[in-house]
Amino acid sequence: MAHSAQDLDLAAIAIFTETGNTARLLSKYRPEAPIYAMSPFEEVVNRCMLLWGTWPIQCDRFKDTDKLVEMAEDTLEHGGFVRAKDVVGIVAGTATRTGATNFMRLHLIGDR
Repeated sequence: MAHSAQDLDLAAIAIFTETGNTARLLSKYRPEAPIYAMSPFEEVVNRCMLLWGTWPIQCDRFKDTDKLVEMAEDTLEHGGFVRAKDVVGIVAGTATRTGATNFMRLHLIGDR
C-alpha cells in the first residue's frame, strides 16, 4: 500500500486494525499520504499515536467489507480529512482471526 500511495497520489490510507501492527508496518515506509488507523479498541488507538504519519481514530467494529468502506468514507469525509473525488486506500483483515490483513481497496470518495 505504501508504494501504491506514491504511485497513485492517494489522499489518505485508512487501516482497520485490531492490534495496530498493520499501521506500524506501513508507517515505517513513511508514505506521503497520511495514515488513518481505525480501531474499536482504545488501547490500540493510544498505541498508534506514537507511529509516524499516523492519525488514530476510534470506530465501531465491522466484519463486512462494504461497511468498512462506507465507514472509512464517512469518517474521513466528515472529519475534513478528504474531499469528494479523492482516492483513498483502504486496508483491513477480513478473516475471522486477528492479525490477518488480506483486504486492500482503492476507493474514490463519493462513489458509493
